Amino acid sequence: MGKGKGWRVFRWVDVLGLGAWLGTCPVPGAQAQPPAFDSLQVGSTWWWGDLDQWTLDGEEALWFLDATSDGPHVLCGCQATTSNSDQVAVHWRQQVYGSSANRSELFFAALQGDDAVDAARQCGLSALGDSLASGVRLSAGESGSSDSLRVERPNAPPLALGGTCHDWASPFELEGRWRPFGSDEGSFDLQDGAGRALCVVQHGFDAEADMICLGIKVTRTASHGQRWAFGWHHESPSTSQVALQLTLEGPQSVHALASGASELEPPEVFLHQDWASAQLQPLDALSEVAGVQSLVPWEPGSCSNIWSATLPQPVAPGEAALFSHLEDTLVVWRDGSSLLLQGDLAFTEVMADPTPAMHAPESTYLELVNLSPHAFDPTALWLEDSGEFHTLSWPEGAHARPVPPGACWLVVDDAGPWPMGDGQPVVVKAAGWSGLRDDGESVAIVGPQGELERVTFHEGWWNDVPQDGISVSILSPLSCDHPSTWKPDPSGASPGRLAWPGQDLEIRAVHSPLNLWVDDNLHLHLTPHLAWDTRTAPTVHVMDGAIQRAFHAIPHDLDHWKLEGFHARPGSKLHVRVKEVLACHHPWRTLPMDTMWTAHRPAQLGDIRLSEVLSEHHPVVGAEFVEWLNVSDDTLAWGQSCWPPGQTLVESPLPKSHFASWIPTEWLNHPGLWTVQDDLRLTNAKGTVTLHRPDGAKVASSSYSECGFSHPEDVGQGKSAVWGDLGWRTSNSPWGMSPGWLEHQIDSTPPLQPIQPKWGIHEGHWLMVMPVGMDEKDLHPERWSPTTDWELDWLHGLRVMRSLEPRDPGSPPPCHKSRAAWSFPTELEQASDPSLVVARWNEILAHPTEGHDAFLEVHTQGHSGNTSSWFWSSQDWPEADDFMPVSEVTWHVSAQTPVCFAQCPARVQASHVSCLPGHLPSLHGSRNLSLLAGGALDEVASPESTGEDPTGRSWMRVGDTPAWGIAPARPGSTPGAANIQVASAPSPSSGSRLSCLTNTLAPFGTHGPSTALFQWEATEDASHVSAILHGVLDPGLGEVVFQDETWAWEGRATWSWDGISSDGNLVPPGTYVVWAQALVDGARQSVEKCLVAVRGR
Repeated sequence: MGKGKGWRVFRWVDVLGLGAWLGTCPVPGAQAQPPAFDSLQVGSTWWWGDLDQWTLDGEEALWFLDATSDGPHVLCGCQATTSNSDQVAVHWRQQVYGSSANRSELFFAALQGDDAVDAARQCGLSALGDSLASGVRLSAGESGSSDSLRVERPNAPPLALGGTCHDWASPFELEGRWRPFGSDEGSFDLQDGAGRALCVVQHGFDAEADMICLGIKVTRTASHGQRWAFGWHHESPSTSQVALQLTLEGPQSVHALASGASELEPPEVFLHQDWASAQLQPLDALSEVAGVQSLVPWEPGSCSNIWSATLPQPVAPGEAALFSHLEDTLVVWRDGSSLLLQGDLAFTEVMADPTPAMHAPESTYLELVNLSPHAFDPTALWLEDSGEFHTLSWPEGAHARPVPPGACWLVVDDAGPWPMGDGQPVVVKAAGWSGLRDDGESVAIVGPQGELERVTFHEGWWNDVPQDGISVSILSPLSCDHPSTWKPDPSGASPGRLAWPGQDLEIRAVHSPLNLWVDDNLHLHLTPHLAWDTRTAPTVHVMDGAIQRAFHAIPHDLDHWKLEGFHARPGSKLHVRVKEVLACHHPWRTLPMDTMWTAHRPAQLGDIRLSEVLSEHHPVVGAEFVEWLNVSDDTLAWGQSCWPPGQTLVESPLPKSHFASWIPTEWLNHPGLWTVQDDLRLTNAKGTVTLHRPDGAKVASSSYSECGFSHPEDVGQGKSAVWGDLGWRTSNSPWGMSPGWLEHQIDSTPPLQPIQPKWGIHEGHWLMVMPVGMDEKDLHPERWSPTTDWELDWLHGLRVMRSLEPRDPGSPPPCHKSRAAWSFPTELEQASDPSLVVARWNEILAHPTEGHDAFLEVHTQGHSGNTSSWFWSSQDWPEADDFMPVSEVTWHVSAQTPVCFAQCPARVQASHVSCLPGHLPSLHGSRNLSLLAGGALDEVASPESTGEDPTGRSWMRVGDTPAWGIAPARPGSTPGAANIQVASAPSPSSGSRLSCLTNTLAPFGTHGPSTALFQWEATEDASHVSAILHGVLDPGLGEVVFQDETWAWEGRATWSWDGISSDGNLVPPGTYVVWAQALVDGARQSVEKCLVAVRGR
C-alpha cells in the first residue's frame, strides 16, 4: 500500500490550485496553504480529489483517508458507462461516531460527455461547494444522536431515513449496490455485515448519460485522519438465487432475512405445525417429516429484506419449528442450554498441538457432540480448564448458530484460522484460554445446571504417534473415556465431524475375560480385557469357600477396578462372578464374567533376595543375567504368573532359549520364571541390581562386586557368582553358571569358627553380617524391637541384612526379641564418644596365597565402641590427606579383640567371615603402616625380604609383646583370631640366643600343643641381624627334615613347627634337634641348638 499509488494502470494529469476558487480566509501572521487537488487514472476510472491525503490499496480497490492537512477532503471517480445493466459495488466505511465535526457524505450521479477527468473534477468541486446540480447525496452521522441518513436530490425535498435498520450515528462499514439504469430505476441500497439491507433511494437517471460518477466528502477533526475508506467498481449483475435465513427472536416470533437482495416481496414460506424435535433425529431426515402446512403471514421489518411473523404457538426451549421455502427445508431452533444435563454432551476430539497445520487449522480445539434432543446456544456455556472458567463467544464476523441434536461443535483458542459460514463447523472461542498442554490435562464444559461433561486426556492416548498436528478422537460419543476408546484420528484430524461411523447395535452381550490380583493391602483388583464403563458401579459377586458376598467395583486409575470393602486371604480360592456390566466402548453391550481364581499376595520387601548374578556379557550366550529367589513361605503373585517359594526368577536381556547355546536344554527346564529385560546392562567390577514388580514397586535390591567370586582369577571368565551356604562364591556348575536352578553345595573350605554376627552402620542404615543359624524368617519386622524392616544384601561377598529405612538419630539400636546375641550393641548409638577406641597393629598379610586376599588386623585396647575414628595409611611420611577410613561401614568393635579387615573378607584364607570389609592401603613392597585409632598413632614397618618365601605367611605381633615375626608356614596367618602366644619357658642360658618355648609337640592334638614355638633373641649386634635360618634335624637319620627362614626384627625372631617335614609328611614320633643361626649382613653366624619331642597317637 502506498500513498497516491495507482491500481493496475494509472497516470497523473495535472495539479490544480483551487484556493482562489474556493475562497480563503487569511490568518494574521501566517500564510494559508491551499489544498492540492490531482487527477489519477486507475484502470478505466479517473479519480479527482486531494489525492495526497488518501492511500490506495490495490488489493481491496479501496481508498483510505490518511489525512495530514485540514479538510474537508473529497474524492470522486468517474468512468464511461457500458450498458443499461451496469451494476456498481460501493464500499463506505466510517469508524468514528458521527457528529457535526466528524461526518461523511456519499454522492453519485450520471453525466453527459466523454471527458472522465473533467467529470470527476466537476463532481468533486460540486461536493466541495455543497451544490447539488445533479445526482444524489447521502449524509450520515451529522449530529451524533439518533442520526438519520439524509438523502438529497435536485428539485426534491430531502429525505430522512431513520436508524431502525442501520445505526447511522455509530461507526459503520456498509456495502452498497447502485443500479443507475435499467428496470431497477436507479435503485441504491446499503447492506451491513449481518446481511441486513436497506433500499436508500430509487432515483432514475437519463439512460443516454455517458458517464457515471461516485465520490465521498469527509469532514473530520485532527485526531481522526485515518478512520474513513471509500471505493467502487463495476461488477456483473448477480444471477444467484436469493438465500432465505430464518431466526427465532422469541418463543413465538420468527424473522426472515433474504440475503443478496435489497427489496423483495415477502417470501412464500410454509410452516409444518405438528413437527417438533421431541427425539433425536438425523439431520438428513428433517425434510422427510410430514405435517400440516400453513403459509406464514409476514409483516415488513425495519430493513428492506427482513420480515417477521408470529407463530401459532411458542417453540419450547431446545425444540424447533420446521419450515419449507421453494425446495428448501428450514429448521428454526430455540436455545435449550438451560435444559442440558450431565451426559447430554460428549467430548469427541482433542487437538492439543496444532502445529504443523496438516489436517486442520492451526488452532488448539476441543470437539463435542450434542447427544441431547435439544438445540442450544453454545455461547451460553463455559469452558473450565484447571479451575479457571472461560466464557464462550462467537468469532468476529460470525453470526449466531444453534447446535442441533447430533451435531458437532468446536471450542477453540484462536478463531482466526477457522472458516465461517453455514457450511462450516460451529466454532466458538474461549476467552483468555491459552490452549492445551501436550502431556494431558482435565477440561470440562459447564452449563446453567452445572458441569455437563469432562474429559481428562493423557499423552499416552496418542500411543507412538507424534502429537504434532494430530488429534485424538473417541471411537463412539457414547463410550467412556479410556485409552482403549481414544485413538489418533484416522484422518489426522476431523474437526466438526465424528471420526468413526456408527456402532453395531445388534450384539448385546460379549464374554470378556479379566485379570485379577490383590494389592499390598490385599484388596482385590480387576482388569477386564474389554474396558468397563466407568460411569457406573458394577456389582461383583465373590464366593470364598461357602460364603458369597456382593461388592461394588470402584474405577481405579482408568485401567482397572477395585472391590470396595473386600480383603483376600493369601492362597484362598475364589469364585468371582459378574452378571452384567456395561462396556466402555459399547455402552449398550454387557460383559458377563464367571471364573475361579486363587488369590496370591504381591511380593513385598524381604520376600526375595538375590541368588545369582552373571555380571559380564557372556562370550557365547551374548548376555548377562540376574537370578532372584522367593525366600518367603507364600506363593507370590507376579503379574499374571505365580511364583512359588523356593523357586527363582531370572532377568536377562535374552530369553531362556538363547542360553541353550551354552547350557544343555534339559538343565534349563527347571520350574521358575524368566523375564526379558531389554535394558539390563551390568558391569564386571561392581554395581547394584534392583527387582521391581510388574506394577513398578521395588521389592528387592542388592549390590554385587568381584568379591562374590571364590578366587580373584574367576573374574572375567564367563562365570557367575552364587549365594552359597557361608557366603558368595563362584558357580561350581560345569557351565560356570546355573540360571533358574539353585546350586546346593556347602562351601568346600569350612570356617575356623562359627560365623558370628558383626554389626555396623552403612550409609545411615543398620547393617549386620548374618551369623550362623540366621535365615530369612529372622528378618521379619515383628521379631525386632523397635519394629524394623530388613532387606537382604551382600557386601563385598558377605551376606548381610540392612534396614530399609535410615536409622533415626537417638533411636535405640534394634534388638532381636528371642536371640539376644543378635541384638545390635548400644555402643553403635551412644553419644559418649564410643568411636574413640584405641587400637594397635596386630597382624599383616601382604602376600596371600593364590586365590586368596590380603588383610590387615588391629587389636583394640581399653574399651569397646565403633570404628568411625579409625584411619590408616601406608605412606612412609604420611600427611593428614594420606589417611583413609578403614571401612565404608562404621563397625562395632569389642575391647581387647583382634579386628581383621580385607577388601574381600570371604577370600581370606582359612576364614570366610573372620574379617570385615575394609579399604586397604597399598601393601606392595616395604611399607611403613600408620594406624590412627581413637586419636592414638601406632606404626609398624613391614620387613625386608628375609630369604623365606612370605607367600601365605603373615607378619604378626608375637603374643602381647612388642616383638614381631613371620608366622609359621602352618597356619601361616590367624585372621580374626589370637596371634601365636609365647609359651612360658626357662630363659635361655647366658650367651644362648635360641629358646625352645615348646619342648613337646603333639601333632594329633593329644597330650600337648600341636605347634611348637621357637624364639631367637640376639645379645649383640641386634640391628645387623636380618633373618634367622632354622631347621629340624632327625638325629637317627642324620638328615634335615625341615628348613625355613624367618625375618628378624631388632634381633628377635619367632617361628613355629607343626611336625610336618618339608615334603609335606608328618615326621615319625621321636626326639629332634632344632637348630638356628643368624644371618648378619648376609653372613651365617654360629649355630644354636635345642631339643623337641614329637609324640605319636
